[in-house]
This record gives sequence, structure tokens and C-alpha cells, in this order.
Amino acid sequence: MDFTVELTDIGDGISSGLVTAILPKTGDSVSEGDTLIEIETDKAVIPFPSPKEGTLGQVFIKEGTEIKVGDKIATLKTQATATPSATEPPSVTTKEHKLEPPPSPPPAQEPPTTLAEPPTAIHSKSTPDQQPVVNNAVAKHNQENLVNTEHATEQAIIAASPGTRKLARELDITLSVVGGSGRNGRITMDDLKSYVKQSLHSQSTTALLPTGTTSPMQAAAPLPDFSEFGAVEIKPVSSLRQTIARNMQTSWSTIPHVHHNSKFDISVITAWQKSYHEDFKALGSTLSVTPILIKALAHILKEFPEFNASFDTIKNEIHYKKYYHIGVAVDTPSGLIVPVIKDVDTLSVFAIGKTLRDIAKKTRDRKIGLADLKGACLTLSNLGGIGGEHFTPIINPPEVAIVGVARTINEVVLSPTTKQPLTIPMLPVTLGYDHRVIDGAVAARFLVRLKSLIEAPQTLLMGLELPSK
Repeated sequence: MDFTVELTDIGDGISSGLVTAILPKTGDSVSEGDTLIEIETDKAVIPFPSPKEGTLGQVFIKEGTEIKVGDKIATLKTQATATPSATEPPSVTTKEHKLEPPPSPPPAQEPPTTLAEPPTAIHSKSTPDQQPVVNNAVAKHNQENLVNTEHATEQAIIAASPGTRKLARELDITLSVVGGSGRNGRITMDDLKSYVKQSLHSQSTTALLPTGTTSPMQAAAPLPDFSEFGAVEIKPVSSLRQTIARNMQTSWSTIPHVHHNSKFDISVITAWQKSYHEDFKALGSTLSVTPILIKALAHILKEFPEFNASFDTIKNEIHYKKYYHIGVAVDTPSGLIVPVIKDVDTLSVFAIGKTLRDIAKKTRDRKIGLADLKGACLTLSNLGGIGGEHFTPIINPPEVAIVGVARTINEVVLSPTTKQPLTIPMLPVTLGYDHRVIDGAVAARFLVRLKSLIEAPQTLLMGLELPSK
């Protein structure tokens, strides 16, 4: 008998992706759990397993095309049972792996072009017995508040009932942006309704802005026809690049950024590298400045809890975290991805370096798992290997700070004792922070403390709680 395999809910609010690989071919035998296809989502390539054992029949999708939850993938020819078991009727076997596919999505609507357009709030579908669909007010609010999936929730799968998930799909709302009030952060129906009300309120407030006032998320004006001036190549924007663009625009337009710059003397770290670099490398680790910075940042987060927080604008709350996970920006051919090293405060510099090498490779190969992209307290972006001096990194919501590091610069200074010129390796460091949560004086102390640890890293490795210089 033929069994139709459909893309089921893979969690984390992911509703679609790009088919990057179809592994078996028509006629191949497939075991339950074997990977049928690989799907590229916002941040990772996710394998989708076969729900049954059988022979692959018709394939409904192609590599390089988008697939959504509920779409057909292929048919599997499974062994038919002559007499159905009383405890396992056929109606169950054909749906046992199907996790409530969503209804067909509503027709796409044109985005609003002005902020003065009055909100129409909610309108009904063609059939009165179906759930209402929120108009552009919710769609726009959902877009403006959407953040990286890895930071929106710290659970492997967002906790919500099937009914809540179904309503969210019908309203075109991403569950990862809805705060859960239930046990262990579970999203309830009331949470979803509250989010809808907040969305409509936000749109109503926007409609009251003076004519001509622009919104960061407002639809941009159409581009001119560049072919009038010469040859042009047009390429579609990848799902990863769309996510990066959306998140960075949301961050820059909603978070009041402030940046502090400094330079750190890394003479001690440079000396360590000369002595122990090859030993670390032979054992699968790395002794660059990055692992030491990661260790120092986790240490300082305990001293400055304001930096280990997230600001809830809907509930007017600040969430202070009691764990110490550091995100590390990794440059990949597809775009910037931020894997997370967990529980850094419990790891040695050697262990951090080894973990960093492993997750960086997985990230560049797009084999990083979703669990390794979540839960960062603060992000470190190191462009030193590429070049440049200071830069101003953008905060990765819902974090409230980010540290940017550029290429080390050799500066000539006079020795305070011999008065002879000395060449000192100086590391340019920029601290970006959310001014809603962190005051300038606190940020200055944070940067001074980080400087003291990096310039005397032996105190950090010894576990000494020395005061800031």
C-alpha cells in the first residue's frame, strides 16, 4: 500500500525551508528513521526522517525549492497487511506520524505602504465556522518582533498544545515570539490571544503617527530598473539572508545602541601562543585570543548581571539569567551564523578552544543542530582574522550586549622604566549595549574589568577574584 509522507511540524516555529538534498532515489528501500530529505532553515540544515519503512515511490518535491509544513514529500510503498489488527486499525497506521498539518495558507496580502492606513484588525475567512485571520497588523507586528529562533526560546521544541499551534498557523503567527505563561514556559491559548491584542494595539498606535513619519519595517520603495544603465544579475534572497536582514533591522530600529571602544594589551596572551599553540592544536584545541575572551566574558557576566539579561517590552520586565552561555559569530559562505557554547563558566580555556573549533566547523558545513544555536547570553564577534580596526556590531536580540574584536595592532610605546621604545600588541575591542537596560557608567566599568582580565589572564585561569584596576 502507498503511504504519503508529508512535512510535519519540526518545532521551534519553523514552518518552511529550502530542500537542499533528496537522499534516496525512487525505488530505493528506506528504513524508518532514515533521512529522506535535508531542509535548510533560518540557521541550520535539518534532516527529515522517514516515518515508515518501505520503498520510495513518487517524489513530489525538487532540490532547491521551498517546502512548507503540510506539503507532500513522497510516497512510500509499504507492505500491506492481509488482515488488519484489532489493536492497530488502518486509519491509525496512515496517520501515525502526521502531526496535524496546517490548513492551506491564506492568500498573500500586499504589505501596507503607509503608516496612516487605519487598521482593520481582524477579518473572517470565507467560511464563518473557521478561525479568524489577523490582517497585516499582526503580520507586521510579528515581523517587527521576530528574533533569531535560537534566542527566542531555550527549549528544544516550543511547548504548546496542538490547538494553540493550529490557531497560530491560521493567524500566521510565529510561536517563538509569543511569551508563554504556562508551566516551563508553555504557550497557552490565552498567551496567543494576548499577543494578538498587543499586535493590534501596536498597529493602532502606528496609525496615529503624523503623515510622512517612516517606520523601519515599512515596505521600501521599489527599486529603479537598473538594466537601463547596464547589465544586471538578479538572485533570490536565501532564507538565511532574509532572517539576518530581518533580525538586524529589528535590532537596529528597536534597541537604542551605544558603543564603547578600547584597546587591550595582549602581550601575555601572545607569549602563551608562542609557547603552547602547537600543543593545543595537536590536541584539537586552539589558543587564540577568542577562547580567553569567551572565558573572561562568562566570568564578568557574574559580576555584571545587567549584561546577562533580556528586556521584555510587552510585560515591562527584565529577565536576569543565571546561566552563562556565549554566542560566537561564525562567518560562513551563506552568511553569519551564531552557534552557542554552553556553560562557559565551567569550562577550561582548552575545552572552550576545542568546542569552538568543533562548532565552527559544523556551522560552516551547515551541519550545526538547532540546539547549538540557542540560549546565548552575550555574543562575541571577532573579525580580527579578516582585518580592520574598530567596528560597531549590532546587538543580537533578545541579548542586551555584544562584544566586537578587530585585528591586533602593534603599537610603539615608551617603556615606563627604561624609556626605550617597545612594541606592544594592542587588541581593538568594542562593547555594544542596550541603553534601556545598561547605563553608560556600568558599561564603562564592564569594559575596564574585561581589559584587566585580558591583560592579566593568569588571574582568570587561577580563579582569582581580583578587583578591577
